[in-house]
Amino acid sequence: MHFPVRSRVAPALLGDLREFPMSRTLLGLVLTLVLSSVAVAAGRTSTAAADFSGRWSGTIAIPENGKRVKSGLHATFKHAGEELTGSVGPDPAAQLPITKGRVEITKFGTVMTFEMPGQGFVMRFELREDHGVLRGLARLAGQPGQAPVELQPSEK
Repeated sequence: MHFPVRSRVAPALLGDLREFPMSRTLLGLVLTLVLSSVAVAAGRTSTAAADFSGRWSGTIAIPENGKRVKSGLHATFKHAGEELTGSVGPDPAAQLPITKGRVEITKFGTVMTFEMPGQGFVMRFELREDHGVLRGLARLAGQPGQAPVELQPSEK
């Protein structure tokens, strides 16, 4: 089988492969393997998430009268595999336990989700790890607003 070489660069770099059909087949196979390896490596995500266990502190920007009011936010997490437990609150001494805590690795990065139930409300958190910082949103169940959250590891 004969395939015309359309590129001007290929003959200059590789010579005229029309004279060597086996070389063309081998070159095609090598290029296919290399490109497949690159595609697999690019699509692969790490199977090991960072350990989020420990104390975290930062802010939550709560919507209030059309503005966002930043308040302190403190958390203590225990992370084991995909399970996340711990507590969250406005300061280290005032914490509520979290429920439904999960850590998942997706093609978009590591995602941490949990709920903080209180008296008459449930706040749902979705945070993503970004260079050692947790960033994301908190939403009150049944409410349209959302509050940006940022947490950084605290000294232990």
